[in-house]
Amino acid sequence: MPSVAVKVSGDLASAAKEAAGWADRSQAGQIEHWARLGAGIESHLSAKQVKALKTGPESEVEKAAVAEAL
Repeated sequence: MPSVAVKVSGDLASAAKEAAGWADRSQAGQIEHWARLGAGIESHLSAKQVKALKTGPESEVEKAAVAEAL
């Protein structure tokens, strides 16, 4: 598959570069890895659960539901 240039934040690029070092991946490979994980996780969660992962659960019940789904 041909590659495509995508802009990401400097913070994400830095975090990916650091994680790639210990994970034995390239920086781009690390970002692809995170994207695949996110896509896989998101396909098993409701919109409310995805929001809870991004912003933090609003209650212990919501936290438990997200943890169980994962």
